[in-house]
Amino acid sequence: MERRIAAILAADMVGFSRLVEADEIGTLERQKAYRHDLIDPLIGQFQGQVVKLTGDGLIAEFSSVVAAVQFALTLQRQVTAREQGQPEDRRIRYRLAVNLGDVIFDEGDVYGDGVNIAARMEEMAEPGGIVVSGTVFDLLKSNVDAHYEPLGEKRLKNIATPVRVYRVVPGLAQGGARPEKARRRWPLLAVFCGAATAMAISLWVIYAALAGKPADLAPGKPSLAVLPLDNLSGDPSQDWFADGLSEDLTTDLSRHPGLFVIARNSAFASAETARDPVEVARMLKVAYVIEGSVRRVGETLRINVQLVDAGTGGHVWAERYDGTPEDVLAFMDGVSDAVLGALDLADPQNGKTVSTGETGNARAFDAFLEGWGHYKQSTPTGLQAAIPLFERALELDPDYGRAHAALAATYFAAWERFRAADLGYDMEQRRALMVLSERYLEKALLHPTGLAHQVAAQIHRLNGRQKDMLRSAQAAVALEPGDPEGHAVLSFALVLDGRAAEGLEAIETAMAIEPLYPPNYLLAKGIALFQLGRYEEAVEALERTRARDPVNQGGPLYWLAAAYGQLDRQDEANAARVANRTRTTVDGLKLYLPFRRAEDWNRLAEGLRKAGYQ
Repeated sequence: MERRIAAILAADMVGFSRLVEADEIGTLERQKAYRHDLIDPLIGQFQGQVVKLTGDGLIAEFSSVVAAVQFALTLQRQVTAREQGQPEDRRIRYRLAVNLGDVIFDEGDVYGDGVNIAARMEEMAEPGGIVVSGTVFDLLKSNVDAHYEPLGEKRLKNIATPVRVYRVVPGLAQGGARPEKARRRWPLLAVFCGAATAMAISLWVIYAALAGKPADLAPGKPSLAVLPLDNLSGDPSQDWFADGLSEDLTTDLSRHPGLFVIARNSAFASAETARDPVEVARMLKVAYVIEGSVRRVGETLRINVQLVDAGTGGHVWAERYDGTPEDVLAFMDGVSDAVLGALDLADPQNGKTVSTGETGNARAFDAFLEGWGHYKQSTPTGLQAAIPLFERALELDPDYGRAHAALAATYFAAWERFRAADLGYDMEQRRALMVLSERYLEKALLHPTGLAHQVAAQIHRLNGRQKDMLRSAQAAVALEPGDPEGHAVLSFALVLDGRAAEGLEAIETAMAIEPLYPPNYLLAKGIALFQLGRYEEAVEALERTRARDPVNQGGPLYWLAAAYGQLDRQDEANAARVANRTRTTVDGLKLYLPFRRAEDWNRLAEGLRKAGYQ
């Protein structure tokens, strides 16, 4: 039994019985799809985990109230968008409630006032709405882009004292804030060492304790994060353009060997957690941040960009662009060079890696950015929407290597995730997705990008070509050293090559570039530690992987069972094996793990057999 203060979210489907009565099979299939494709992945990526299922609802625990409310806002927005095509009386809606309180975890169950209050409050939420307790409100206030309407003190069943309840309304934070931006499916900073700490001190004190003053992440190099440019167009559908410009600038700046640039996902997620750019810089421990805004109305475009010194809060450099989308590429190139110059990086092009996979066609760039925004959602509908936009980019510029690479990545993702039906293919035609991926990859490698080499590396691995995988991963990092995904792919390639120590170094580099790293980085670290024989450390990393990603458990559980097996912790090894629903044999796994050295495979196989695998 464990008792602690926890951030708890209660969720329940509105009118479940009515929907089942009207269409039992259809409703159950839609609910199952929501859990698998949206709810569970979002919970994991917002630092949460499902702790209890309640029929047509669930209870989840999050690392912080900020993460819980941001998950709730993201979920409600995406569910609303998905249900637009359904008749009004058939639409799925959820009620959500967030509370911070005393919770007891006992043998797979969870209970206590912290849970009871969340469950009782959930009944007060409107269909598609969110409510939070006064305790949560006191910690949030203006730290999430939303408005809070007080509903007063409410007496809840079996709760001794009245509870203050607030309705969460998406939009501007109280007291004025940045315009609401679409939340992304990326993990947020685990700013709380534990939820109990949140009861004792305020959110900003925690940030300060974590961050302190900006750190020198790379000795001898200035460190920088590019925050998402605010979309001031008054049209949320233009978020992809503002975000795409920010990501493109991140990619360009990260190619300079004299500059350390935080990856896009961490910069974006941190900007959603804290509104002040200096505070974001302190959270990410960088010396500088780039912020700005984009206003696009028809063919009129205005972009403001500023370089901010995190130590003083002052602007080191600022520029404004007024023109049309046709000239945006030249302007953004100028921004990159000006930032490097302002940071006293002499001769900005000296030593900077250059990708030949970019475009000089502004319309192609525009189409690519919109497609990339859909692709990054990592959902079936996102993949569907991305393909025609990438194809449009290639119609405008047939040599656009990054668009070819994006299509290769899209079809590979659809193949890997068994999404053939989502793209109009029968499961029997799944192989066609890989054929399309390889076809676009062939063209992408004529004008290479880091993304193209990453896709190539993954395909080489599946085909058992370990040496080719390593070469492609090394090429990805050489071309785009600031992309953490390249370092993550390189890590696994090095482990398969029998160079686990270098693999560990590569994944730790990825984690430094992407401080809010996704769960699969922890998996890669656990694998490297396992192959180094550091089984206790491997267990710690792999258990954290499972906690961070409650949906994709198969891979971590194999390695976890093997690590427990090598430690002769038989009960835990058996538990990991039994929990793994993606069961296969030891020899079956070997097909997916082309180790160069027999002793590396034997280490894993021995651990798996000790855990009871055949």
